[in-house]
Parts: sequence; structure tokens; C-alpha cells
Amino acid sequence: MKKTTFTCFLAYLCLFGSDLFPQTKVADTFTGGAAVSNAAPSQLSELKVGDQLPDLLIENVLNHPEGKVQLSDYRGKLLILDFWATWCAPCVKGFPKLDSLQQEFEEDLMVLPVTYQDQEKVNKLFDKLSSLKGISMPIAVSDKLLRNMFPHKTLPHYVIIGREGMVSAITGGENITRKKIQALVEDKTQEFQLKADKENEFFDEQLFIGGNAQIEDKNLLFQSALTGYIPGLPGRMVEFKDSHGGRIFFTNTVLEKLYRIAFYAGDPNLYFGKNRIIYEGVDRSRFNTDLSGADYLAWMAEGNVYGYELVLPPSMLGRKFELMQEDLRRYFPQYSAQIEVRERPVYAIMLKDQALPRYGSTEKSFDFKPYGLSMKGYPLDRFVLQLNAYFYQKSPRPIVDRTGMDYSIALDIECSLGKVEELKKALEAKGLVLKEVEVPIEVLVIRKHQD
Repeated sequence: MKKTTFTCFLAYLCLFGSDLFPQTKVADTFTGGAAVSNAAPSQLSELKVGDQLPDLLIENVLNHPEGKVQLSDYRGKLLILDFWATWCAPCVKGFPKLDSLQQEFEEDLMVLPVTYQDQEKVNKLFDKLSSLKGISMPIAVSDKLLRNMFPHKTLPHYVIIGREGMVSAITGGENITRKKIQALVEDKTQEFQLKADKENEFFDEQLFIGGNAQIEDKNLLFQSALTGYIPGLPGRMVEFKDSHGGRIFFTNTVLEKLYRIAFYAGDPNLYFGKNRIIYEGVDRSRFNTDLSGADYLAWMAEGNVYGYELVLPPSMLGRKFELMQEDLRRYFPQYSAQIEVRERPVYAIMLKDQALPRYGSTEKSFDFKPYGLSMKGYPLDRFVLQLNAYFYQKSPRPIVDRTGMDYSIALDIECSLGKVEELKKALEAKGLVLKEVEVPIEVLVIRKHQD
């Protein structure tokens, strides 16, 4: 099999690499009441819905007087295992809701967040974010046991264990609602959509091309394909490149994102978030929605998301965004889209006094998290792109770079990056200012096509 490298960016979901979660044999039986402590991952088997959870001893537990929990202590209660990571924004955002459910149903429910990361990383996150102050749930850190029993590749990932220790559901965040949890507490039957991580099967074969046993190697050089909603797949984008060419594919992706990526064209200054896309004469609900949970799943199933794949030979890789735009015009002839310059309100990053010095080393690093940035060897526009993509999409004002520094710099910032006032103070300490101004910027205008 030919060696392939790939890049995932601007994804909807937080994704693990597949090597972190080895697939293991499904358990056939449950061996009695003996506790399992410090078992090697290879000694544990993958569990599915309907299997019995062994009586595990979970160590390295924060917010717990003994620093460890015996899972059998929660028999008679519902147990929700919340697999998360500090870099997963939806996971962190969901903590207050889970903590609220824990307190409301404390006699019948136990929520146990579980992360492979260590205590230092978790403490740093909780110290930085005011939204996590007062969270009292026990949190398992440095976990190896549970993640091996419930392997997954996307976050958030939830496992619901029934009162008698049976796995009741393996699901995503859209199913963890107060209404459903209350029904379970009242011992009422509830349906949970199974969360299926299907990414691996796409890594080494084309997404939308069926097999043909008579042709082992089709030697495909060029392919463009479009699908509708495919149940069970996450909304995501992946790009592959190797010596044979490359491909880019999307699954269950909103139309707004397909246009955003096509016209972004690799320029970090042209990230078209919600605040830089203008709709004229178009039903915006066909492009994106603010719905969540079960309502979002129903909206997707109504035909509002798409799968798209573009396979290219090496000679055409440089034209991928141009070809993607052509495909959008071909597949959606009822719409037209173009980049225009318009006066818009923005947060502009400007120089306070003098420009920051050029970065003089060949060493490069980029560590971007909700509570800070450490960047060496990249231009400021790389930071601006991340801010717009992760924190300021829904802000009335996008962030733009007006420093004129088009060279690599070093920049270290500690603050809640999604909070404007904190970001202003942190930037000012580095010789930069963040101002609310109106300036001409490039925006993406999507119109109903006029014949």
C-alpha cells in the first residue's frame, strides 16, 4: 500500500489519531465480581451496547477525596462516561450542563469525565476558564483503561451505563439532554443514536467510488463527486497528498462551509466566517443553521448537508480551490458566489508603537488553545485565522490584521482568547492593540443566480 500523508483542518469535530485508540476484541462474557485494577490495555476488551461493564478501579481521579473510584460503587445509579480533552471546545463547553445534571439528579446519576491527558493540563484549563469555576464532578485523568474499552476517534464521546452495570448507549453530545436523562432516571425507555466512528475506512480508498473485483487498481487520476446526507458519519473535511496526487473530501458538511473553503483558497486572510459571508436573495437556512442536538440531525436528514470529493493528479493540485469553485457552480447552479470588497465593522489588530522583531530561528512551533497561544516562526495572520475560525465566527466583527507584519514572528499570549477584553489586554502587553473600526474588507457574497 502506498504511503499517504493527510491533513485535517477546520474540522467540525475534535479528532484523535487512530493510533491512540487501538481496536480490541468485543467482550463475549462478563467474569464476575472481582475488581480489575491497573490492567494493561491488551487485557481489556472493547465493549458495545448490551455488554456488562467490569468492576474497574479507576485511579488518578480529581475532585475525589480518595483520588480513585470503584465503578461498582455506582451500581444502582446511571453512570455517564464523558470522554473529553482540553483542546475539544464542544467538550469543555458541555461541562457546566453535565455538572448541572449531576447536581439535579445526584441521587440517581453519576457523571465521570475521562481524559487521556494528565492532571497538569486539566488543572491549567480549569484555572484559566471562568466558566469552569465551581465544577465539582470527579474527573479521571491519564486514563488508559476506559478509552481502550470504549475506543473512539471523535469527541465528545459519551457512554451511558445502566443501573445494573450494562452498557446502555454509546452516543454523541446531541443525545445528552436533560429530557432524556430525566426519562432514564425515571426508568423510562429512551432511544439513543449510536455514535459510529467510521473515519478509518476512508483513509486508503476513495470515499464515493464502489469496488470492482475485476479491476484491482483503477489508477484513478481525476474524480469529482457529490452526495447528500450519509447517516452515521461526522461532518468533517480531510485532505490527502502523496506522490500520486491528492484528494480532498467532506462528509455531511453544510453548504456554507463548502463555499467557505472553496473561496478561502489557502489565504489565511480570506477566512470567510459567518461574519464575512453575505446572503442576497437566498434562503440562508439552506446553507447553515443554529439548530443543535436531535433538531440538527433532523435538519441534516432533510437534505441540508452534503458529501463532496475531489481527486486530482499532481499536475492539478495547485488548482484544487479553483476546481472546487467550478464544481459548486456546476452542482448548485441556482446560486452564484464571488468575493467583493465592502465596508464592514471589524476588530483590527494594529501596532501600538513599533513593529515586532522578525523571528530569527529555523525552529517553528504553533500551540493554540482556548486559554493562550505560543507561536514561533509564523506570521501574525496564522494566529488571526485561528481566532476567526474557532472563537469569532459568530461575532458581529471578524478579526483582521492591520499591522503590516507579513513576516514570521514569535508571540506568547495567555488569556481566554474568546473574550475580547482579555484578548485586548494580552495583545497590548505585546505591543499590539485591538480596535473596533470600520474598514473595507473582502467578503463572500452568495446570491440567487440570475438567468
